[in-house]
Amino acid sequence: MADTTDPQTKGYAAKIAVLTTALAALAGLIGAGTALLTKSESLVCSVGVSFSWCAPRTDVRTTADFEGEWTNKNPRTSGITRVLIEQRLDKLTVHAWGACQPADCDWQTTQAEASGANSGTIKVKWTTSFDVVNAALTIGEGQRLEVRTKTHFTDGSGRPDYEGVEYFQRVAR
Repeated sequence: MADTTDPQTKGYAAKIAVLTTALAALAGLIGAGTALLTKSESLVCSVGVSFSWCAPRTDVRTTADFEGEWTNKNPRTSGITRVLIEQRLDKLTVHAWGACQPADCDWQTTQAEASGANSGTIKVKWTTSFDVVNAALTIGEGQRLEVRTKTHFTDGSGRPDYEGVEYFQRVAR
């Protein structure tokens, strides 16, 4: 046990007390500075000064951004002609139709996690008897639906895989 009557021990104890008090004060200053910066940012943004942190987040999406019927902006597409997206509980159902003659081919319905909408991208996969199509659906500029597909043929035909991008507009309700 340390001798508390020793002047050297008392000196160490005093130094430790001073350091502890100084650290607590520094922590308080850091906290106050952070709060002040946060308030200053919101004040600066509210008076119209343009800084990167003032811009509203445009990358945040909800399922409502994706839901609805979408038609291909290119009426002569040889790919997907129409997409119907609906929310069912915690899933999004994505139904697609492809360009076929004399009528569009029904690609059927596949599902995606509804939480994918929050990240801005819904990922789905269609599997047929001859191919697998992986797709990433995002809401792009001008509230259009962008569908990026990667097609892999599984029928042994030797056809090469390919990728495509198509743009869709929402059908008025």
